[in-house]
Amino acid sequence: MDIINYKCPACGAPIEFNPRLGKFKCGYCFTEHTEEELTAYLEQLQAKAAAAAGASAASKAGSASGDASAAGSAAAAAAAGAGAAPGSGSTSADTQGGTSGDAGGNTGNGQQTVKVYQCANCGAEVVAGDTSTASFCYYCHSPVVITDRLQGEFKPDRIIPFTVDKKTAVQKFLEWAGKKKFTPNDFTSEMQQEKITGMYLPYWQADIDAKVDYHAVGVTVTRWTSGDRDYVKTDKYKIDRTGDIAVNNLQKLAFSKIDESLLNTITPYDESEIKNFSAGYLAGFFAEQYTEDKAAVTPALMAQAKSTAAVLIRESTSCAHFESEKDATSYTVRAQRYVLLPSWILTYIYHGKPYVFVVNGQTGKTCGELPLDKAKVALTSGILGLVFGTLMFLGGMFIW
Repeated sequence: MDIINYKCPACGAPIEFNPRLGKFKCGYCFTEHTEEELTAYLEQLQAKAAAAAGASAASKAGSASGDASAAGSAAAAAAAGAGAAPGSGSTSADTQGGTSGDAGGNTGNGQQTVKVYQCANCGAEVVAGDTSTASFCYYCHSPVVITDRLQGEFKPDRIIPFTVDKKTAVQKFLEWAGKKKFTPNDFTSEMQQEKITGMYLPYWQADIDAKVDYHAVGVTVTRWTSGDRDYVKTDKYKIDRTGDIAVNNLQKLAFSKIDESLLNTITPYDESEIKNFSAGYLAGFFAEQYTEDKAAVTPALMAQAKSTAAVLIRESTSCAHFESEKDATSYTVRAQRYVLLPSWILTYIYHGKPYVFVVNGQTGKTCGELPLDKAKVALTSGILGLVFGTLMFLGGMFIW
């Protein structure tokens, strides 16, 4: 099975994860279900489907065996009549089927850019990008999870589910945009609001151990005034720091198709809410698999660990400056995890340039790039210039 359509255990309608409730809620019968309940129901359906498929295959095999036996006897008789040895002829049958296939998206070097899947709910084609792991059917609008892209090295270890729903994300966007005076008129239109998309983005997390071996001369400078004289006192201290530091939950975006610096502004996430990965949490959202593997991001994670350790070492002293530093601290990656983190993303194209607004799908922290309507800026500047000019003119009249 290449894709899964998650369905309500009560009525069979498509079902999505509801961030506000922290459960799955059916939009038809309005029943609520936990992740465990939905997973158990899905496993039950898959077991029934597998049993039915096995029975069907066994039935076809028995029928084919009987047909082959009869055909073999007839062929042997015909061969004997023609003077040929039994078994010198053969027959073959090709069967074709499946739920996925390539669709005009293969590049010259054979790299796949899009793939076509079949919606298990309505049978329509679902076209997915080369890194997509969750999407929607454009015909029946059912959420689909592409399971063959969540296996092996591409199966996430952990996930932080959405707690901010679309309504809240739109509200935060309107609050943010409402403070801006020179945005285009359609920047906050309903059509624009509908474009905001809930997406799980791939990150690598790491726990790194530091074996501290740091030596330096710490310097403190004290200044004071007595009477009409200024005094300066410089003290120097020998600093030796050895021991162990555990730097946990470092993270690095593993997706090259979005601006990492913008996403960094909505961190951190609350790691206490992280869960073991379950594909059900993807239902109702888009999701991407990593484009940068573990080895590619390890140097960046190691650099974060070094920076964090350096700050902790310096904060362990009361010195403001350091001289003759010798740092032989060694670092070891203790654990590394593939995780999916939630974001709401809105992209606005203005004069051919994309502007992006993002909301942390767990904490609600926001950040965005602002498009400026030059006509509004020019109009406001003109009005201010006219007012200023009028005041100058009137002021000149009173002076004279």
